[in-house]
Amino acid sequence: MCNILRATIVAIALSLSATLLAQDMAIDPSPVLTGGSQVTVTYSNPSLKSQRVVIVVTGDDATTKEIEITLNEQGKGSGSTTVPATWRSAEFAAPSVPNQTLPVK
Repeated sequence: MCNILRATIVAIALSLSATLLAQDMAIDPSPVLTGGSQVTVTYSNPSLKSQRVVIVVTGDDATTKEIEITLNEQGKGSGSTTVPATWRSAEFAAPSVPNQTLPVK
């Protein structure tokens, strides 16, 4: 009985770990954005497959832009926006991944 319980706990932990590792947000270009230029965000989250996600981009002046992405059957998608030339930094926020802040030159 104890071995079955241990095996079940390990299986659940591995499943949760794989799901968490599969969530990702990549920003291109990186590590520095250019004001007035395009930025592309690629997002992956298999638990949100075929759904719309909104990436919120906040500048250092507290203005925001939204990038709406429809994820495919694998839970992956990308979208773009233009970085305002007045921003000196941009913070990208998406569901279930850490926020990322990049400088803007």
